[in-house]
Amino acid sequence: MENSDGGGGGRGLREPRQPPVPEPDGPPGPSRYATKFFTVLLFASIYLLSRRWRQKSGAPGPSDAFTPSEIAATVSLIASLFYLLPNLGFLKW
Repeated sequence: MENSDGGGGGRGLREPRQPPVPEPDGPPGPSRYATKFFTVLLFASIYLLSRRWRQKSGAPGPSDAFTPSEIAATVSLIASLFYLLPNLGFLKW
């Protein structure tokens, strides 16, 4: 008596084919460490700028002069916002 697959010894049995894994179309997503870095940078710059604003608002005299640390904090705030907002679903490019 023959096997129902038509061949002898199991030669006709095939394993089911796995569907091919699709390759991503766009660039890879943001790194977990980069997201953490920019999140810490965002909150640190907000903290520094709010603390300096509070000091300047109570001090007499001109308050329009910016220190290098305030300029760096402002630049890092803008950079971290440009990095984090598209990851949160805002500001899609």
